[in-house]
Amino acid sequence: MKYKFIKIIALALILEGGFTSCSDNNELQKGYLNKITAKVENASEFKDVVEVKLLVWDPINRTDVEIASSYWNNGGFKIVINESKSPTYLHPLICGDWYWSIASDFDKPSTVIDEQQTVTISNKDIKLVDAFFVGFDKDGYRVATFSLVKFDKNGHIEAEAKVSYINSDVNISGYTYPSRINYSIDWEKGWNIWYRSTSQKRTGDDITTTQLWSSTPVKGLKWYGNSSSKA
Repeated sequence: MKYKFIKIIALALILEGGFTSCSDNNELQKGYLNKITAKVENASEFKDVVEVKLLVWDPINRTDVEIASSYWNNGGFKIVINESKSPTYLHPLICGDWYWSIASDFDKPSTVIDEQQTVTISNKDIKLVDAFFVGFDKDGYRVATFSLVKFDKNGHIEAEAKVSYINSDVNISGYTYPSRINYSIDWEKGWNIWYRSTSQKRTGDDITTTQLWSSTPVKGLKWYGNSSSKA
């Protein structure tokens, strides 16, 4: 499967209920999320897209679950999330036997935490699911995905915004080892936007990779499209 990243400018992510417009400074605010608006620069690259859907993956039934959708209009999309509509599938935050039972799935959950004494979780019973943005053509085939990311000078993803549904308020802090993930999370019940950043440090011939999960906005994020010939 071949992918091509298409740059999306004029970031106009409008987030209501605790969020503010970030079209001027590309800096997002934390809080409850219920509306997303994006304007695409190279819209001609997506001329076959007619609709963009916000989806979650249900690994038990092996199917996508649609949460909200938007027509592709004037080179962009606007998705409004119904506050009363929650995903039909949620998974635990803490990794356990449930995770390994679905580990063979191509899209197993990535937002899970290895429970260690170095991590403090205010509510260990929460459940959640990540969402993603997918473009469909007039025949209902998947032709693109969209994400809000920041690339480093080598073209690797340095940071990305994640959209997740959480079934309860929770605070997470600390770190895990040897996975080297640092946590500074403050999620509210409902739809949240948060940030997953990756950094590398070279010591001689060794490279140490550290990841940060944070509710603090990351500057410089932009929308990118990932187009594919796969239906």
